[in-house]
Amino acid sequence: MTSISRKTCRLLGCCHLLKQEKTVTHNSHLSFTQRRLRHEGWGEVREEKQGPQKSCPTQKSSPNNNLLLQLLNLNKQMVNNKDPFYVMDHFMNNILYEDENMVAFNKPMGLPLTYNPPKSLRNSDMTEPVVNLDGLLPELAKRLFCSKLYVSLPVDRMCSGVIILTKSEKYNQYLRKRFFSLKVTDQLPYQHWEVLCVGIPDKLSKEKEKLYYSKEKYKDIYLPQTVFCKPSKNDRKKGQVYSTTLCGEVIGRNEEKGVRSSHVRVSVTSATNHVIPAYLSERFAPVLGDQEYFWRAVTVGRQNVMILKQIPSAGIPRPQELSKGILQNLEINQGHVQNLPPFLHRSAVDIVHLKKAKKEPFTIQTPLPDFFLVTKYRLLRDQRSRTEFSERFSYVSKKAGPSKEERNSDKVNTEGWEGNLTERNEKILE
Repeated sequence: MTSISRKTCRLLGCCHLLKQEKTVTHNSHLSFTQRRLRHEGWGEVREEKQGPQKSCPTQKSSPNNNLLLQLLNLNKQMVNNKDPFYVMDHFMNNILYEDENMVAFNKPMGLPLTYNPPKSLRNSDMTEPVVNLDGLLPELAKRLFCSKLYVSLPVDRMCSGVIILTKSEKYNQYLRKRFFSLKVTDQLPYQHWEVLCVGIPDKLSKEKEKLYYSKEKYKDIYLPQTVFCKPSKNDRKKGQVYSTTLCGEVIGRNEEKGVRSSHVRVSVTSATNHVIPAYLSERFAPVLGDQEYFWRAVTVGRQNVMILKQIPSAGIPRPQELSKGILQNLEINQGHVQNLPPFLHRSAVDIVHLKKAKKEPFTIQTPLPDFFLVTKYRLLRDQRSRTEFSERFSYVSKKAGPSKEERNSDKVNTEGWEGNLTERNEKILE
């Protein structure tokens, strides 16, 4: 028997996880082995042996069978890789545009631009290096044969898409001023985002709409919330509000009961991604995977009830709650929703130069990521998304299943179209 102090616990039958001494493995890494101790008597405990775990039958929502979860895990492994050269090779293989002044990459979802550890760990040796874009800029500049790189048009960490870097400070200032003038003076939405929504947006304007918003700080939220408002002229002059120009259109939709969803393309002049989820939530179509603004839209069935302007007294009910039909289409459980990223992808950026430069405008485009395309096909189930899915994943074009129009007809037998999920996913992930 091993003695343990009764001051730590005064209950019999409870468990304690105690760490043993540090052991050095053959890879020269420190490892900590844990053991479970259970109280038997006054000040006496015994070590509890853990039996073999029972193997559970594989379900549809397990990561081993689900293609969507596998693609998200692969993206997570790539972003969280501690080898900076591995991430750097990904950037060099995904160059969208390059000239003597700028270069555009396809940024993966989850890669941070900077790394700011907590204050308590900044001067500590316990912090492990996190691969971020700022740390990769010197080596990327060497590979691109330039002295230094500057981030002119960033992308938030949990979003993917076009990110623009410039090769000189002078051109960086020019491009930033040009983007700012497109936002304020010309009011030209130069950023185009692809969004997957839970629901169909109501009254989405195809023409340019100017919006004013402010940032409000709440007690239980770390980041300030974007709140749309109608400010007075004095508030605009003081700079207490922000402005943006926005327009959008619905690319695809699924209006079946219980699985209402849509694919929306939004063009905006603001570089922050908080404007889009806040705007779509107030149009009764929150972004799939968004955990900050989904609570604003209150819908019951197909009816849009109301828009909440204040946070509920009990706080934000995280994570986002999806209907059973959407969970079945995505082949996941409600527990997987908290691991879903916000499905926001910057698919294109318009570069419009000044008239003095005498350069024609052009557009930098990037395709949808794999996990975005799979989620779009599973949500909408239309002919267009099925065609895009079969073109990207040619191995499963024959087993991708019938579309929504074909499933409604009597000529197609829909039983057994999915086939063996594990065998299909292995071919895609090779």
